[in-house]
Amino acid sequence: MDAVMDLGPPLGACRALGRPCSFFQVFQSSSRGGVIAGGKAMQGKIFLGVMAILCLVLMSGPAGAQTPGTERWFLPTGAGGGSSSPAIGADGTIYVGGGDDKKLYAVNPDGTQKWAYTTTGNTSGSPAIGADGTIYVGTWTYLIAIKDEGAQGATKWLFYTNASSPSSPAIGADGTIYVGAKSKLFAVKDNGASATKKWEFTAGAGIATQIAIGADGAIYVKEYGNNLYAVQDNGASGSQKWVITLGGNISGKSSPAIGPDGTIYVGANDNNLYAITDNGASATQKWAFTAEGSLLNSSPAIGADGIIYVGGSGLNHNKVYAIQDDVTQGTQKWAFDTDYYTMACPAVGADGIVYAVSHGGTVYAINPGDGSEKWPCSVFGSSYESGPAIGADGTIYASFSAGEASGLHAIYGDSPGLAKTHWPKFHHDLSNTGSVRGPITPVAPITPSINLLLGD
Repeated sequence: MDAVMDLGPPLGACRALGRPCSFFQVFQSSSRGGVIAGGKAMQGKIFLGVMAILCLVLMSGPAGAQTPGTERWFLPTGAGGGSSSPAIGADGTIYVGGGDDKKLYAVNPDGTQKWAYTTTGNTSGSPAIGADGTIYVGTWTYLIAIKDEGAQGATKWLFYTNASSPSSPAIGADGTIYVGAKSKLFAVKDNGASATKKWEFTAGAGIATQIAIGADGAIYVKEYGNNLYAVQDNGASGSQKWVITLGGNISGKSSPAIGPDGTIYVGANDNNLYAITDNGASATQKWAFTAEGSLLNSSPAIGADGIIYVGGSGLNHNKVYAIQDDVTQGTQKWAFDTDYYTMACPAVGADGIVYAVSHGGTVYAINPGDGSEKWPCSVFGSSYESGPAIGADGTIYASFSAGEASGLHAIYGDSPGLAKTHWPKFHHDLSNTGSVRGPITPVAPITPSINLLLGD
């Protein structure tokens, strides 16, 4: 070739962008007024075709083959959003609550804002996505159903709950939406343009806002106190199956997780993770694992081998614990030290890697075998109860609060998507249904776009 081409910066730019690149972008800085000199157009086209393949290779693989543990992009949201765990739609759209700004954000996989829907109140709860793509979000006073119309989020309906705090809805196998509010658990039917209350169940000291649904449809919900309830949906009414009183106050931040054999795992503020057996009309405690000095107030996640991962918080005892269910006792496999409180539910990748976020603003990748650190990624902000979500391309999404710098962070990960285990993350799946029977499916991968600027 007659022209000398500096390929380093353009290819480096392609990788650094972390998003689809056009070849105009790739070669713009090296063309020097024209990609090919000397009139050798065909040779230039072949060259560009080869470079197209190279760029595709560089952009392929988990999270675009970028360096795991580095930030991909950041989207500002409202303050207080660090309690909202992102949900991911079938097309890869990420939905997350903004907290104090009262908005639900829809974010494209490349980090651009799709739309922001203004609700009736605080949106620090986590959204859930129905089978038809409807997004359900709880505020202080309403459960709201929103339709993603592409350019905007449109109201389907509002259901009055008068909740005492923003709730994270759960969705049953038949589409029933369950939401906690003060002393009540509501079961709501989505009629399309309106909602109908199927029933409400009243507990003594108030229903916590985190709910889990078992394989048989039983709804497990915590009372603000020491009680865990199992409620049966009878269609026109909800009835109590059983209530069990645990040794410590069940954290309002902890949503129950359900194991492959139906065991219910829930953390409490007495330093214990409890394993509960549902016997139908009653419940029994299998075991209680005590973490010395740590309040186990995160929601648990479960790996492919049945290991339970839960975050702990305490003075010099901020950790992620890996606990094995040995039937009669919970046995610690390892404990990983974090930089600050770990109140958010970990997430398990398809390759077993455990991702956890701390209140200190760090995302950790942890090797599941020995609990060693694979990498940390420090961002600006605090994560309260926002458990990370893992996209099909390996991107880790987590929401952090930092005043005006609050927002959603996307971080390059190692894993090829979320693990297909019994309970791999907060509220079970990428849709945040909170149900054992919810979808464990990968989202659509992000395919790099190529624009061959070949000339005449």
